[in-house]
Amino acid sequence: MSGAGGRKVYRFASGPQWHAGLLQGATPCAAGGPEPFLPFGAAQRVQGGRPGRALAVAADGMVLWQDGSGGVVWLPAGAGEGAAPCVLPSGAGAIGRGTRLVAGRRRLWSARRGRRLISCYALPTLQVLRDVPLDGRVLDIAADASDGVLALVARRGGHALARFGAEGRLRGTQELPCKACPILVAAVADTVVLLEADRKRLRWFTERQPGPMLDLAELLPGFHARALTADRAGRFLLAGRARDGSGRRARWLLVLGADGRLLEQHPLSTSVGTLRGISGDRGTAWIAAANGLWRLAAGGPGATRGAEGVFLTPALHSPLGQESGWLRADVTADLPPGATVTARLASTDDEARAAELRAQHADPALPPAMRLMKVSGMLDWSEPVVLGAGRDVPPDAEESEEELPPARLALPLHGVRNPWLWIELRFTGSPGLPPPRLHKLSILYPERSLMQHLPAIYRASDRRLGQLRGLVALLETGTQALDARINALGRLIDPATVPPDWLDFLGSWLGLPWEAALPEEAKRAMLRSAGALLAARGTRAGITRLVRCLLPRRPVRLLDPATDLAPALLGTACLPAVVLGAARDRPRLGSNAVIGRACLPESVAPGARDLLEPLSGWVRVELSATEAERAALEPVMEHLLVGFVPAGIRIVLRWRPWPSSGIGRRIGEDLRLLATAPAVLGRGAGLGSVTVAAEEPSRLPAGGLATGFRLT
Repeated sequence: MSGAGGRKVYRFASGPQWHAGLLQGATPCAAGGPEPFLPFGAAQRVQGGRPGRALAVAADGMVLWQDGSGGVVWLPAGAGEGAAPCVLPSGAGAIGRGTRLVAGRRRLWSARRGRRLISCYALPTLQVLRDVPLDGRVLDIAADASDGVLALVARRGGHALARFGAEGRLRGTQELPCKACPILVAAVADTVVLLEADRKRLRWFTERQPGPMLDLAELLPGFHARALTADRAGRFLLAGRARDGSGRRARWLLVLGADGRLLEQHPLSTSVGTLRGISGDRGTAWIAAANGLWRLAAGGPGATRGAEGVFLTPALHSPLGQESGWLRADVTADLPPGATVTARLASTDDEARAAELRAQHADPALPPAMRLMKVSGMLDWSEPVVLGAGRDVPPDAEESEEELPPARLALPLHGVRNPWLWIELRFTGSPGLPPPRLHKLSILYPERSLMQHLPAIYRASDRRLGQLRGLVALLETGTQALDARINALGRLIDPATVPPDWLDFLGSWLGLPWEAALPEEAKRAMLRSAGALLAARGTRAGITRLVRCLLPRRPVRLLDPATDLAPALLGTACLPAVVLGAARDRPRLGSNAVIGRACLPESVAPGARDLLEPLSGWVRVELSATEAERAALEPVMEHLLVGFVPAGIRIVLRWRPWPSSGIGRRIGEDLRLLATAPAVLGRGAGLGSVTVAAEEPSRLPAGGLATGFRLT
């Protein structure tokens, strides 16, 4: 089978694994696989009027801008089409006079070009919190990912970036290596972009080292940027003017990835007035123009093309030897209607060329998009092959809520003979439809296949056998679902990965005391401890381990009266102990028997009755559990324990509440010393729900605890 042992795999499934390659036009999403960005639709006017130069969008969707007269206007989060904005008239302070606004989750920052301070406000109340002084004149500010702000400052001798936290505390200052004067700044994660004073060049750099310079004319001839920002999808937005195909100056929106690649050139309608400000959310771009507030939605009406992304693997190596070559590439992807996944291959046996390509792939001086372009241009690619396309929408698709399963695609690689391999995947969508998304890419090697099970004459390296090899590859591709099922059999006996519907079978297969009504976590805990449970079955240690699988981190006590209780000798006994004597149910004259009302026992020889008989044949198990745990386990607990003690032993259960309280408990077993930490406002404490501690901690009095009496 194609699932024979000894196979190796290059796997791309998690975020770090995808970032080991080069992405263009896409980024790994929350589910792990890369998803391309949706192009913006046509600009739609949301509000008329005359917005000012500043515009900001908070994390919850609240949009704020200036009205041009010193006042502030905002749309609350979730406001629908045509909603009336809220207005803070002139006299709003630094918000209304600022030339730049940036917003996060709970903070709004305002800056006025040329001043030596920035102001911080609370969202959504717009209450002023603090003014933060700067060591220089502020040119621009940009939001970071933690409600803080980056301030671009001009001071004697150069320019610097000052980083402030949400509380207004300076986190650090970084000198900028720019010779020209930067005027605008935007940031995505640890990547910062500066727009030079000529408004025609961008410079990339990180906290560790400066990056390349990007000439905007290379993206769009004659482009002159007026506004720069970053959205919450990891993109940079540039709004400005450039000449269109007829030579007239038109307004454009450029969308760049954090790696510097141009994602979209979006022409703005002539109805959009003079640009005054720009801001971006995860799937929306907002533009403040002279004639109102405009919104562009990703994938919205007017989008002329669908989403498109490219992934290029790093250099893959299958060493030459007895077992060499490549088997196939397996791709798992979501393919909505109209979406396609296309692949092409490149390979080489030149070690020096492979080393040069690996160096270009990892060059830290270039953004990933530029590295992808350089590496891709140096390779000799095969013809593109369409691996799969999205399914047609069924007639009742709008009524059906069932999601289509991910498509499983395969690309045979047996024709690649060189040890070094590169694979490029291009995934595209249709306008107005959801984008495709890659889930997993697996490249299998060496070439262990069904060909090895054929007679030697059919395994010869002869081009005439190429059709046979292609037929075998088709069979192998068709059996990949069965192959994956065989490879996953080991997960069915691992307690951490076994599906919930297999837990009962696995427990019965191992011969454990079992109940189908047990919670899933209790079943997995018993399976993890199966070896120790079976080895200690019928012992005190085994019963204790079983109970702790069902009630982890709970105290458990076992009492075996025959061994744990010693006879009590008056005057010297230590508790716990047992006092032995005649049974209370045996009538005796002068004690508890009345003639005519009780049947005297037959005379027996002295010592014939075993005094220890009442202490044998039972075991008491004391458990501590919450009400919910007791309700879930009480119906099955006795049955489980009966199957785990020697035959003929009776189980006596004693349930204790958890957390336990009261006098007589044992510290470290079922009693824990608790202390209430002083509540701190702003850190999980709300007025009315906690008691704020006094300034001095409580102390015991000098005489100890006051119990109400004292021995003399």
